[in-house]
Amino acid sequence: MSTAPPQNILYYSQVWPNINQNENSVTLNFQCTSQSQAVAIGLCNQEVVYQNNSQYRDTNPFGSGTYLWNSEGYYWHSSSATYNNAWNGYLFGVGDTIGVTYYSTNQSAAFYKNQNYVMSIPIDKVKNLNFCVAFRSTSTIISLVY
Repeated sequence: MSTAPPQNILYYSQVWPNINQNENSVTLNFQCTSQSQAVAIGLCNQEVVYQNNSQYRDTNPFGSGTYLWNSEGYYWHSSSATYNNAWNGYLFGVGDTIGVTYYSTNQSAAFYKNQNYVMSIPIDKVKNLNFCVAFRSTSTIISLVY
């Protein structure tokens, strides 16, 4: 297994509506039903994603507007060197259910794999925050789990 960060362009799909940041916590679950390349799941700053035409090259360490967990075991953070392009060793793929919970009380996101806690990362204070998925391939299919 390689530990070098992936070097491709990611294309974002944001989940609407914006997260209500006045709620104590908000959770959304995703399931990977088909995957040909890496996918990343988490939170995005809507304005930054729009400014970048819903694209992001993951070699650029800062300013992506994203707080994501990548299926290859990395996580990305828009402004923290500690959490950006960092290897966490937790992988996910087809059949896994990934939960993302935003906590307004401490400005963080917690990630879960098949209902088991994996990690948390801090989230910058942003005006419009959305759940989002970043794809490298249009053949990847992610479903919302209710």
